[in-house]
Amino acid sequence: MKKKLTAAVQYLLIYLMLIMHGAVVWAIKYADSFLALLAVMVVCVVVYSVFNLRFSLSYILMFALLAVLFCLSGIFSGDSIWHGFSFKTLLQIYLNFIVSYGIIKIDTEYCLTRFIRLVLFFTVISLVGFAFCNLGGLSLLKRILPVYRYERSTRIYYGKYLFSILWGEFEPNAYQKNIGIYYEPGVHEIVLNCALFVLLFLKKYLRFSRKAYFCILFILVAAVITTKSTTGYIGLVLILVTEALFHRKSITGLMIFVLLAVLAFGVLVDYVLRGADSIVAVHLIQKLQDVSFDGTVRSSGSARLVPIRIAMLALKKNPLFGLNTTKVEYLTFQFFGAAGGTGNALFGMISTKGLLAVALLMYMLFVPMLGNKAVSPFVFFTFFLMVINVSCAQAQVAYPGFVLVALFYGTINPRYLQGKKKDKDKCESTVPETLPEISSPV
Repeated sequence: MKKKLTAAVQYLLIYLMLIMHGAVVWAIKYADSFLALLAVMVVCVVVYSVFNLRFSLSYILMFALLAVLFCLSGIFSGDSIWHGFSFKTLLQIYLNFIVSYGIIKIDTEYCLTRFIRLVLFFTVISLVGFAFCNLGGLSLLKRILPVYRYERSTRIYYGKYLFSILWGEFEPNAYQKNIGIYYEPGVHEIVLNCALFVLLFLKKYLRFSRKAYFCILFILVAAVITTKSTTGYIGLVLILVTEALFHRKSITGLMIFVLLAVLAFGVLVDYVLRGADSIVAVHLIQKLQDVSFDGTVRSSGSARLVPIRIAMLALKKNPLFGLNTTKVEYLTFQFFGAAGGTGNALFGMISTKGLLAVALLMYMLFVPMLGNKAVSPFVFFTFFLMVINVSCAQAQVAYPGFVLVALFYGTINPRYLQGKKKDKDKCESTVPETLPEISSPV
């Protein structure tokens, strides 16, 4: 009974972590008020109390310091309390760490296996829905699925709990992209690529048979491809190339090498046959051609560059604490024609909070992996590039999927989470070195 309760609570936290990336159901509630964040906080308080979980003192101090830096940024930038202190953003960051840490500590042995299983559950549904939409079933799904609108945008979503279809006034063909349960494909790919990272680089902590393992691998790769997200493609290539090079003599590495060769050949054939309508033309060449640093061209590529331009101005005027949020929104509107929606959370945070807050947040994310013998330099570099790739395109810097991976590495080498100074050669993992290739009971 206790094991089933533990599994149920862990699955609940994993589900919360998944939707906190930006699921439609989460984005709608999050945009309305603090209620979504407060509800998750209440769940975490209950779970931490029942399972007697405690964060390390070092992380508690870093949480406090981050709050101080947010407040100082608001004070020195002369912004209003609401805008300047950014309580909502701060609480979101806290919850990304609190939920991810809870997932790991409730049942470290099965946490990654259950994470992959829940991702796989939604991925299979998304692939079925994506195929149905693109094989003539779009009209039927639009008639039977409930309709939701995200804030005051032109975007409309059909369905939100198990599968969503995106339609927008300026995105009539958005249904051709697999967004899963998320508000855009660029968010869906974050979850998929995090799962792929776990599957390839933390596979000895997973409980899957060899056959199931490779089936999951190909399903996740197929799902990333169907998102048609440029950021997702970059992340996918990073992961697969690292695996092919790092484990080139293993069966997995060999299969990944073959998979990369097949994908490269497929991209080449697609480009030769379809030209301007091919994947590489639409998602790479065209995006590069549509980039405008001054925002005169309204494209996703230009949108990502606007925060970089504003960050350069912020670094000149107030590098430590940034410009006030109101001024950043004004500059964004000047350069892009809208006060938000540009993504690029990394440079956006540099603009509004300054270098100190960004440096601390990055340190909080990467410190469990720094100097950790369980992490090879190649794997760490891949993970680092994945985070930078996503944070320069999307709305958060430290997405919960990234936090989960980093904190799990800290569990393998516990001195980074427990604050105990141990000899690097004598650090012992809190999970078994290897797990048998069997399915867990729950």
